[in-house]
Amino acid sequence: MFRLASIIAGLVLLTSPLQAQTLPLASVQLCDTEPGRMFAKIQEEYEEIPFLTGDATVQTFPQGQWLKGEFYMLWNPQTGTFSIVLRDPDSGLECLWLAGEARPAAGDGI
Repeated sequence: MFRLASIIAGLVLLTSPLQAQTLPLASVQLCDTEPGRMFAKIQEEYEEIPFLTGDATVQTFPQGQWLKGEFYMLWNPQTGTFSIVLRDPDSGLECLWLAGEARPAAGDGI
């Protein structure tokens, strides 16, 4: 009887929906203190061109402080590579936040 109850309890747990959680993800970004150098290096090394720009906020970990800055997305239309650089307008600090290779989205999104 105990064995049957254990099997049923296991099946119930397997079929129960998982609870969604928001978890912090700590990461490391490559930054440059010389204004413009990170931006220029990406353009030269990967032949990426400025594609989008705007304002962005990022949250530090573990402090949770929100930092505001500018973002620049560079893109190479031949290779599909892209880079996103965040820049602190006060200090000029530039950080490579994300880099990768883009492709058309399939279906209805994620």
